[in-house]
Amino acid sequence: MGLLGDDRPHRHEEPTVTDTTATRTFAQHVDQPGGPGTQYRVRLRFPGMATIYTEWHSDLDVANARASELRAIRKRGEGPSDGARFVTLGDMAREVLAAKGIAGLTEGGLEWWARILRPLIDGPHAATPVHLLPVAKIRTAHLERAAKHPKAANDERIGLEAVLRAAQADGAKVPGALLELPTPVWETRERVTIHRDGELAAFALGAPDRYARLVLLQGMVGCRIGELLQLRRDWIDLAEGTITIPPAAHKSGKRIGAKIIPLLPEEIALLTEQLATLRVAGATPTSHLPGTPAESELVWPMPDGSAWPMIHGRVAHSYFNRHVWQPTLAAAGRDDLTSHDLRATAVTIMRDRGISEETCQLRVGHADAKLIRSVYDKGSRLARAQRELVAIAAAEVATVTDTIPAATAEEATR
Repeated sequence: MGLLGDDRPHRHEEPTVTDTTATRTFAQHVDQPGGPGTQYRVRLRFPGMATIYTEWHSDLDVANARASELRAIRKRGEGPSDGARFVTLGDMAREVLAAKGIAGLTEGGLEWWARILRPLIDGPHAATPVHLLPVAKIRTAHLERAAKHPKAANDERIGLEAVLRAAQADGAKVPGALLELPTPVWETRERVTIHRDGELAAFALGAPDRYARLVLLQGMVGCRIGELLQLRRDWIDLAEGTITIPPAAHKSGKRIGAKIIPLLPEEIALLTEQLATLRVAGATPTSHLPGTPAESELVWPMPDGSAWPMIHGRVAHSYFNRHVWQPTLAAAGRDDLTSHDLRATAVTIMRDRGISEETCQLRVGHADAKLIRSVYDKGSRLARAQRELVAIAAAEVATVTDTIPAATAEEATR
């Protein structure tokens, strides 16, 4: 159950219609709410209108409240559209989504907004005026959703707030309580990682043969797995040593421009091997593995050669988990890693090699460099400091031996 009710697709069936007019007390005509799909009609004749004004509502309490409101409006001698702007939740959600498209978000960004706004556009309160939204029901549904799926509940809260803020800015009255729904809290899992190159290589070689280089490359570069599963031949420039991820392949459309990843020599060699039609057996630990099928534009397609299924603009990870990740974990005898943990593996290994945080940030693709240090880097700062001091001392000794007479150089190194 989502923030605004069940956001699963509803069957398209003819609703049970309960007919009533706003000239009488609504409850006199409808004693009990109907079943799923029931619609409640509110009708009232206004002076000067040739036809009877009619509205439909999916919630009995909302319909009753609207009937009382329309009676008060007619009593004041006004029309149903006078005063504050009358706008339904669904219509306002469509306006917000359209505005996001005009703002120039990437395809992934629009998909994210479409996903979180869909319950508002198609849900049970879509036809409800924003000023008549049932606060108690929505708040209860939000708390229940947050208890089971806090991240999804938070996305829905963001969507509802964006729509209500837009309606408010457009002159509509909105329930203030719905702008202050509690933010769900969830526990952040401590990121597990593989700390050394040798461990990463052994782990990757346990993957299904055609995907071993995929797992190894993610643990070296730190890309999101969705980016690598969409990786195409023409995104790779082996001569320049780069991978270019277009905006449409980025997570949630947060990045407007292309993401250009500089590669290390061993990563260039790994991709060269993956794309080569001929490989020398035994030349490298991965040379015996199959490469990209000659007819495939994707570097790592699905086992049947097709593209990985997409949901809301992202690769459906369930397919990757089933075909690649779960077999890899089983071969390694582990159950504590996710593919996203290999981003931490990549950052940790890069930092252990002395690669700067800025370069790690560029390769991994995070806008905030602080996350590199606080979330992804799992290496020992003390061990790095000790290695750095040893390297500085060795460099100083080398400088001394190069500048003193040869006869005393041996003594300087004792």
